[in-house]
Amino acid sequence: MERSFKKIWFGSLLVTVAFVWTSFHWFDKPIALGIYNLFGGRRVSTELTDRIVAIPLISAVIFVLCGLFAISGRRFSKS
Repeated sequence: MERSFKKIWFGSLLVTVAFVWTSFHWFDKPIALGIYNLFGGRRVSTELTDRIVAIPLISAVIFVLCGLFAISGRRFSKS
């Protein structure tokens, strides 16, 4: 069973590498070059993205605080 698992894992790795390579050359690179040509190499303002980055951070902090509040005062199981 160990040998077949390694073959499946290695085959999956090769398929993933092939997919990533294909995606990069057929999709990512042409899209990136098209966007670069569209904007002519100009810098796009990052003001909006700076604000958007704060939203996941705030959400993560609230999630952790709610989790800590939920387990506070409870005993952990011994098993």
